[in-house]
Amino acid sequence: MIRVSPKCLLLALALLWGAAGAASAATLTGTVRDEAGAPIAGAAVWVTQNRQVNKSTTGSDGRFKAAGLEVALTEVVAYKDGYALGGSAAPFHRDQDITIVLRPADIISLKVINIDSAPVAGVKVRSMLIERRTLVSVDDLEPHGFPTIRSTDAGILVIPNLPPDGFIQLALQHPDYADSSIRYLPVDDEQRNIVMERGGRANGRVTIGGRGVENARVSIFKVGPRGQKEFAEVLTDREGFYSARIAPGEYQVAAQHPEYASPPPAALVVRSLEDSEPTSLEMLEPRFVTGKVLLPDKSPCPGAGVQYRLGSTIYENAVTGSDGVFRLRVPGGKGAITIQPPPGYMTPNFGPIGVDPGDLRKIDLTPVVLERLPVITGTVRDSDGREPGVTLVTALNLPVPLSIITDVPVPFSILTDAKGDFELPLTFMPPVEELNFRAEHPLRFQRADFSVKIKNPKPASVKLSQFTPDLERRPPAPGANNLAGLLDQPAPALSGDKWIRGDAVSLADLKGKVVVLLFWAGFDESIGPIMLRELHVLHELLKGVEDVAFISVHDAISSAEEIEEYIDYFNIPYPVLRDSDEQTTFSTYGIVFIPQLVLIDKKGALRYYQTEGRLLELIKGLRRE
Repeated sequence: MIRVSPKCLLLALALLWGAAGAASAATLTGTVRDEAGAPIAGAAVWVTQNRQVNKSTTGSDGRFKAAGLEVALTEVVAYKDGYALGGSAAPFHRDQDITIVLRPADIISLKVINIDSAPVAGVKVRSMLIERRTLVSVDDLEPHGFPTIRSTDAGILVIPNLPPDGFIQLALQHPDYADSSIRYLPVDDEQRNIVMERGGRANGRVTIGGRGVENARVSIFKVGPRGQKEFAEVLTDREGFYSARIAPGEYQVAAQHPEYASPPPAALVVRSLEDSEPTSLEMLEPRFVTGKVLLPDKSPCPGAGVQYRLGSTIYENAVTGSDGVFRLRVPGGKGAITIQPPPGYMTPNFGPIGVDPGDLRKIDLTPVVLERLPVITGTVRDSDGREPGVTLVTALNLPVPLSIITDVPVPFSILTDAKGDFELPLTFMPPVEELNFRAEHPLRFQRADFSVKIKNPKPASVKLSQFTPDLERRPPAPGANNLAGLLDQPAPALSGDKWIRGDAVSLADLKGKVVVLLFWAGFDESIGPIMLRELHVLHELLKGVEDVAFISVHDAISSAEEIEEYIDYFNIPYPVLRDSDEQTTFSTYGIVFIPQLVLIDKKGALRYYQTEGRLLELIKGLRRE
């Protein structure tokens, strides 16, 4: 869940750090234009790979060129005074020609303070992510002419060249404060306070053979259920030393350098605001693993992700080039290589490829020939063997990729047709050889669990049977909203700024119906899209059921116009209320984390707020009361 707070931590912006592939070079060309389509001359264009920056300037035709690029995550940033920054961040594996459109520019003004409300001068913008598209690694671009962005003596931090009515994410840095990340900032006229917290100094040295390694990338992170969460990132100096400010706690620290293999992450403990014990890392002489990924017709497969792990630790990422070749720098010891094919394909063996370089300096793997992903099909019948009508089918262990960089395991639901037939075309390769599903009747307490093998799947024949619903209350969970005090009480009234894409409605109007109430925000990129998709499928399943209503309340940070865009993007079919600027409804319900689902019974009482994995059966239980 995302905490509704300006001090939310931003997840690592570039998770494919250090990714490299085939040695063959490629060229990126493009045109920078304005919104009317006219070329923009004199625009600076920075193309960054593995923290190496290629800068060019557009000519009178708006054209630019960056040659000699590797297969890697590529950040493109275009800048011209008077225009908003534009660009992209995506894997790059072949010659490409792109167009970057620059819009008129706006600014945001922030006041940076500490916990005593005193202004903090000299806070630096380390990186920016603009509208989820343009990644600006300010640290890397400053030596190549990108403007420095720092707070004044009064703590005022002005960020120019931003798209009007857009939004950004920021990573901030200061030598005396913990690195801070702000997950969402709208570009508007309001000045917001940003609070910096004191941090302890984490420091150490990166070496190879006893000598310091310059420009090693040092990342300080924690590992949680959703993967690695980065808290600070710095480069080593000429003698290999690094230093960062982070909040007290227990962390891990890792180092990468393009010439060496990475050592295992080391434990790092910051016990107070004083300096911690130095944590040093010794880089390793690399061993090289090369391989090739081919499509079913034996042609090269560009753009496949390749990852090398030792245990649970990721040591190296790569992307196959236009020739299908990848190259990894690895340490010694037994490791495993995992291949993530492009959409529509899977590896012949679902498990990782075991690798043990031993004393070898180079290993060439047997080419991996991909197979096409299948379509999962089946038929559902009710407990009497009859057609059940439209039925919910949920894949319980199928990850749904939310972006080209990260995959998040979530339940994925589809609907059968009126005869109970369904088909699910797989788009991305699951990490398992067998998928587990659950089919559930929309109105009765009937369901069935079944499994389908991914290789050469046979049509599933599913017969529903009676089950006892789980209608028990769950105890409050740590790190989640606690609405226990509202249970069995009349649900608080909804008080907002504006109803969007739906008629104004009150909970009093909905007496006699089970109400599915969602608190959400369109800028939430964690599990918000997952829940919105789940509700979309459930709304479609129950749209003819007269005693069930779906409504939602959106966080007030976004403008009504932005919420309209979110509604279009997520294809939301039910009414959406923008909360008041004072967050009245969120506060009344005690919503601190989003998204949050609430179920209200036909009498208007709040009955459930912990619905994960059983939303449909809870709705059916309330309908029968």
